[in-house]
Amino acid sequence: MSLKTAALIALIGVSVHFILVLFGMLGGSVLHQISPIVVQAFWLLNSIIFSGSFILFLAVFYSKQQS
Repeated sequence: MSLKTAALIALIGVSVHFILVLFGMLGGSVLHQISPIVVQAFWLLNSIIFSGSFILFLAVFYSKQQS
């Protein structure tokens, strides 16, 4: 995987993260009234997307530095 592809994936992950944060701030109270477990799953998914894309970028960046 090239560094540009990893950077694009990380940028998409961060963008999705911020969109989900905005959605969570706007609609989180409504979702919480329906089911608190849905809100917890939503934030778990959000953190997995954010951290996963960042870790992928760091892994590709580090492997490119080694070669």
